[in-house]
This record gives sequence, C-alpha cells and structure tokens, in this order.
Amino acid sequence: MRNRPSGVVAIWEEATREFAFLTENYDFLGPELTDDGVAYHRPDLHIGVTCTWYKGEWDFTTYLWPAHDPTRLRRGVSLATLYVREGYGPAQAVPESGTPPTRHLMVKRVRQHAAALRAVMPRLHEVDEFAPQA
Repeated sequence: MRNRPSGVVAIWEEATREFAFLTENYDFLGPELTDDGVAYHRPDLHIGVTCTWYKGEWDFTTYLWPAHDPTRLRRGVSLATLYVREGYGPAQAVPESGTPPTRHLMVKRVRQHAAALRAVMPRLHEVDEFAPQA
C-alpha cells in the first residue's frame, strides 16, 4: 500500500466511529475507504468525506448527492452549504478549508462534520435536492 497523507489516515480511523450513526440509524453501507477519505452509500443517497489539495490549499469537505446523480455533477451539495442554507447554523460550524491537515485538525474536522450531519439527517428528505423522486 502506498503512503497516505496523515490527514486521510486520520479520516479513515475517526470516521468509523464518528459516522457510525449513518450505518446504525440511516441504513447506509460503509465506510468505504477512498483515496481521499471515506464514503457511505444507500440506494437513494451517497455521502463522501474528503480531504483534498486544490490550488495550493487543503480542503476538507463532506458531500451529499442523490443516487440518481452518480456523477455528482448536477445536484450534489456540500454539507456546509446545506447546513447554512437550511438554517442549522453558521458556516464556521462546518469548516471546509484551512491549514495543512495535521492529524489533530482532521480529527477535529471529522467530529465537526459528523455533528453537523447528525443535525441535518432527520430532515434531509424535506430538502429539494434530496426529496424522494416521483
């Protein structure tokens, strides 16, 4: 196995605990370990937690996208955008970028994103992008 950035390894380890509620309460499969984080899947929805390097900055993002859009190009949304837009709280509660990903920072981000997702999940079916398809 090739060497992984410590941030991604921290996501792999911490997400198993912090996002366990997705498999226990919301019927997701996972976690699937990916090159840049973890993913969870169920027939109608996919969730990805990623740490990527883009244009000179580290980005920690949780994406949600409906299963009917597997390309993630049209209707997916970041957790931070959804959290703010739907009135759960400020963007600072779900930070997406910052300093290089130390293990401590990645553990902190995983916990912040898991807490935000716990708040959003009970009403996610009411959001237009994720409403059941007719």
